Amino acid sequence: MAPTPVSAISEAGYRWGAGASGEPLWAENVAAGYDDPAAVVAGWMASAGHRQTILTCSFRAIGVALAREAHSTYGTYWTAEFAIRPRSDASPGSGGASAP
Repeated sequence: MAPTPVSAISEAGYRWGAGASGEPLWAENVAAGYDDPAAVVAGWMASAGHRQTILTCSFRAIGVALAREAHSTYGTYWTAEFAIRPRSDASPGSGGASAP
């Protein structure tokens, strides 16, 4: 079973929900049917809500995925996950330094 956005973000060490002042800690853009990355980004930028997500300055990390399913309705499915970096980075070699 594929991970949900919340489980994937949590497993990667990011928080989800809303910050102390109500700002989102993560967001997701999805699209279907676009043939290439330039087309999907152009579609997102033409949509007010998707554009706002892309331009949210507090998001410092992004994960992007493409799935192809030839016999499905749209054939291609895109997602972009945006997140605020966790306060401490537990990745190997990081020394536990705080993210900016």
